[in-house]
Parts: sequence; structure tokens; C-alpha cells
Amino acid sequence: MKLLILKYMDRSHPHAGGAEYYIHEVSERLVKYGYKIAIHSSEFPSCRRVEKTKGIVIIRRGRGLLTYLYAAIDYLSSLCREFDVVIDEYTKMFFLAPLYSRGYTVFMVHQLAKEVFPYEAPYLPYRVASLEDYILKKVYSKIPTIAASRSTALELKRLGFRQVYVAEPGINKELLYKKRSPYVSNVIVYLGRLVRYKRIEDAIKVLYIVRKRISNVRLYVMGRLCDLKYLSFLKHLARRLGLSSHVKFLLNVSEKEKVEVLRRAMLMIIPSVKEGWCISVIEANALGIPVVAYDVPGLRDSIVNGVTGITVPFAQVSLMADAVTKLLTDTEVYEQMSINCKEWASNFTWDRTAEKFRKAIEDILGS
Repeated sequence: MKLLILKYMDRSHPHAGGAEYYIHEVSERLVKYGYKIAIHSSEFPSCRRVEKTKGIVIIRRGRGLLTYLYAAIDYLSSLCREFDVVIDEYTKMFFLAPLYSRGYTVFMVHQLAKEVFPYEAPYLPYRVASLEDYILKKVYSKIPTIAASRSTALELKRLGFRQVYVAEPGINKELLYKKRSPYVSNVIVYLGRLVRYKRIEDAIKVLYIVRKRISNVRLYVMGRLCDLKYLSFLKHLARRLGLSSHVKFLLNVSEKEKVEVLRRAMLMIIPSVKEGWCISVIEANALGIPVVAYDVPGLRDSIVNGVTGITVPFAQVSLMADAVTKLLTDTEVYEQMSINCKEWASNFTWDRTAEKFRKAIEDILGS
């Protein structure tokens, strides 16, 4: 089987997130099944135009909208003769592969972006952002699709998609065998990219409320820096609320550093407007750490409310603060939830994800 994956960023991109890790982890395992895989993605400073890593060929051409144009040009000029299947991955823009693909096309969706546009592209008129639904219906609804969560699958089915498979992300199995540090403290961690739709300011506001009840609580904001202006805004907010010494920004940390921080944390907080699934949730759960988040698509899939964490209505900062307070003060509830977290996380490994992805591809081709 020969797969060409069209995606805007590969895992080496400075702004890469969970969607990029997903494709690479799955691809590495599909290569072991005997698949030939190439990823066509965008360029970034100092990148190699063509690279082979762990059996995956990565082709980087163009930046911004040119990435999508070069994907079509390269496919039609040469790649169409080398690959049987095109995986067209959607993040915030469309490759429109069904309009030019000469073989099988499979659509891959982590999350729909309409709710994200007001945060990441506020300059776009609402009608332009609403084109998402129109393009999905007209171009993709008849294309077999793989979604990263049941919430995303349900959204697609409401738009008329007929054949949708679900392959949730996984985590590295080694995390399941890591033990918590004996020096756990009242640290709440946000883990993810620093982008506006993650609403990290809500985590800072939650800390402000919680510290009035529990004075030694701190917040660590950990992840890839993607927006310098947003970082400045968050630091200014922390200063204005008198929290500068209680909010720590850990940017672009290594995998080892990330795990060490998590091992010492009590809770994770994810105040995003929406997620595809949120790998960070399961990584925290693997270490026995419950997660507090908004009840939004993706997070309502990765968190079992009341079992592995607590979800509250969107943008209700005071309710999120109440949930954090409860878990930091009710030892019995916390300890049971911590046990539940590890059991839940054991269901999600990259091997399992790759197997579900492979079965979906083979079922699509077989049908």
C-alpha cells in the first residue's frame, strides 16, 4: 500500500502540535506493516526540502497558501504515479484533493475549525469562516473519512458525511509505567501550544480565584510558543492579577522535561474552545493526573466527566475554579480519580491508533 499524506505541517515544524504527532506516530507503524508513506507539507526556516525519517519520506514545498498549490502541482506532475491513496488532512484550510486525485482519496479530520477562526483569524468575516461547512458538504461529504474523536465524527455526520471511521490518538506506552514524583505539590499544569483558541487566560483567571481559597497553588503553562503577542498578553494578565510569581511559563521543553514537570503536578487544566481529542489529557491520565476542562468537542471525548476529571460549561471560569478547588481539597475523590485515570489511559496507545487507522484504510479500499 502506498499512501501520500497531504498535511500543512509535519512533526518537525516549529508550530507542530498533536495532529502532527498523530500522523507521524501512525505512519511509523504503518511502515512496519509494509506501507510506503510520503508526507507532503510546508517549508519552515532551515528545513530540508526532502527528508527520510523512520521510513517516511517528507516533502516540504511552499509556505502559507502556496503549500496547498504545490501539493496539487506535485501530485499531478509526478506523485500520482507513485501512490495509490491520498490522505487529505484538514486543519484550518483545505487541500481539495478530491477535485484532482486520480486514485483513492481519504479525508482525515482532527477537529472542525469554525469555532477556532474567531480566535486565530479574527480578521476573517463570519461568512468566509462559514465556508467551512459549504466546502465540507460539497467537496468531502461523499469521501471516506477518518476522525480523531466521536465528537468530530458526529459533527461530520450532521453535515451529511456517510462513511466516517474513528481512530483516537494514543500516547507512548512508557508513560503508563512512570511513577509520580514523591515531591508532588499544588501545581496545576496547562500543556499544549500557546495559541489563542486554547484560552490559557482562563487558566490564569482560575488560579486567581483558587488562590483565595488555597494559597500555595501555582500554574505552569507548558508547551510550544506559537504566538509571541499572545504570550505577552498572558504575562500582562498575570502581572495585573498579582500572579507573576505564581505563573511559570515553560516553553518549547523537551519530552523528558515535560514528563518530569507532569510527575510533580496535581492537576491539568485545559480551557480550550475546542479540541480534536487532546493528547495532553491522556498523557496526564497515564501519570494518574485528573484533568479539568470545558465541556466542548474533543475534551468531552478524552475526559470521562466525574471519573477521570471534571468538565464544566464553556467559559464558566468560576465553575472551573470550583472543580479545581474540589480536586485539590477532597483527598478521597482525588485518589479514586487518579486510579481511574491510569486505567482509562491504558486504553490509548499509538499501536492501537495505528491498527484502527490501518483497518479503516483497508476497509475503505475493500468497499
